[in-house]
Amino acid sequence: MEYMNGLSAMISVRSEQREHDNEDPEVIEFITDGKYLSYGGRSLISYDESELTGLVGARTTISVEGNRVTVARSGSVQSQMVFEKGHRHISLYETELGTLVVGINSFEVDSRFGKNGGRLSLGYSVEVDDVAATKNRFIVNVAAKNTPIDNSIFE
Repeated sequence: MEYMNGLSAMISVRSEQREHDNEDPEVIEFITDGKYLSYGGRSLISYDESELTGLVGARTTISVEGNRVTVARSGSVQSQMVFEKGHRHISLYETELGTLVVGINSFEVDSRFGKNGGRLSLGYSVEVDDVAATKNRFIVNVAAKNTPIDNSIFE
């Protein structure tokens, strides 16, 4: 078994969303404390959402394995979105207001992680109930604080 590295981390997130190519994107950007774990070619990132994102009470966990990225949310919002360049994935996005069927069409999946952190960049379009809705970019930078943490949060 390979060495497992579980650390507290500083996580910066930038989310850009636009409905039309010729408009400026709506940008949400923040820095938060979270958790980072890297082992066996897989990286896991976890952080709690805040009022800034409108997802208070939700935890986001990002799993990066090769060219496949899964973004899962639990708590006040339930979802699991899969990103693979050139592929379309369908998922359910459950909120307090109801459930949406969401299609994710990924055109960029770039990740570079090591034992102390790294960077993830996703480019994708979103369809809601089979209707094109937005074009998005999601960029996550992770820097380990070199403080061991309890890895059970990823189970």
